[in-house]
Amino acid sequence: LGPSSGAEMMMHASVSDSLGDVAPVILCVDDDATFRDNLVEWLEQANFRVITAVDGREGLRMVQEHQPDLVICDVHMPGSNG
Repeated sequence: LGPSSGAEMMMHASVSDSLGDVAPVILCVDDDATFRDNLVEWLEQANFRVITAVDGREGLRMVQEHQPDLVICDVHMPGSNG
């Protein structure tokens, strides 16, 4: 799978810990779909909520819209870099 042609956003299921606290939200910005999907899977297994974007421009929009606790961003992407 390669990068998608348009902006892609994915909001994964909300995860709560045993105390009922909502898990931190992590934004993963990467144009490599395979890497992004693997990172999302790993972070969700660690009980984080994950949102994704395919480039820096979409990542900035996601930061403004969702205000994630952490952003993991690729530095070299087509269009708008991280």
